Amino acid sequence: MPASRPGRAHQDGGPAGYSGPPQKVAAPLDAAAITAFKPIAGNPGGRQKQPANAAPSGPWSVELVAGAADVALVQALAGELSRKGIQVQSSPSPHPDAVLALSQGEPGAWYCDGPAPIAAAWGAAAASALPATGDQPPPDGVSCSALQGGLARTPAAVLQLPLGPDPGAIAASLADAVARFFASNGGAGRALRAAAHLSWPANGPITSYFGPSHPLGIDIGQLAGPIRAASDGVVYFAGGDPCCSYGRFVVIDGPDGLRTLYAHLESLSVKTGDRVKAGQVIGQEGCTGHCEGPHLHFEVMDHGLRQDPLAYLR
Repeated sequence: MPASRPGRAHQDGGPAGYSGPPQKVAAPLDAAAITAFKPIAGNPGGRQKQPANAAPSGPWSVELVAGAADVALVQALAGELSRKGIQVQSSPSPHPDAVLALSQGEPGAWYCDGPAPIAAAWGAAAASALPATGDQPPPDGVSCSALQGGLARTPAAVLQLPLGPDPGAIAASLADAVARFFASNGGAGRALRAAAHLSWPANGPITSYFGPSHPLGIDIGQLAGPIRAASDGVVYFAGGDPCCSYGRFVVIDGPDGLRTLYAHLESLSVKTGDRVKAGQVIGQEGCTGHCEGPHLHFEVMDHGLRQDPLAYLR
């Protein structure tokens, strides 16, 4: 996924040209959860109990990120998953049910500790395909931000597979574990994403998280391309000054008291008063205003209080 340098955090509570009432700024907790890997020790195999709120079954899909794994192993795993009716998607994918990054070396398994309650179950499923796992850190260059990108509620895991053994045997074991995971947790994962209030407004990794050092929203690294409305609603404001503060930006009043803000746009595709649908293009990625590289600065205000957008995004 494309990366970019994070833009500056805005500390003034509102940009020049923004005519709305002052917004209270909630005192956010440091958003460390989704940025961190959690290790999985031992072999936590076994079936997960079927959740009571599971949605209808499949077909399920897995995004494979396989930059550091043997090609034969990846191909064998893709074949085994396909034979089980599980769709295999390459990175980046728009709506996979789970993300799995493969590497090889000393056996290990890690999952992204995000808001999805099934995150740990996905990590355990991946680890169950290994005879044992150590407590070493995850492979260099692998981050939850890059793995999940715009998939805040999609479980993601990294599996470091041993070198040497028959790739077919490992692939079969891992495919069985993936199938068991979806049988027990797939419906709950889709229900979780369906219950989210907002869709992802840009493609790319999170370059600045919501927290004390960046208290108004998140930055999403994207070098170019469209910015989309995160919900249905009415454009409360579209404009701004490309020289300063948020640059060109859009504010959308959505349902249930949610207001979203999209800043540093290169150009705008909507005007104040327009009605928009979730997923509709509202502008193009840029770096207008106080900005150090192309990205989207995205804010969520819930009944006047700024909140961590990851708590609302699918």
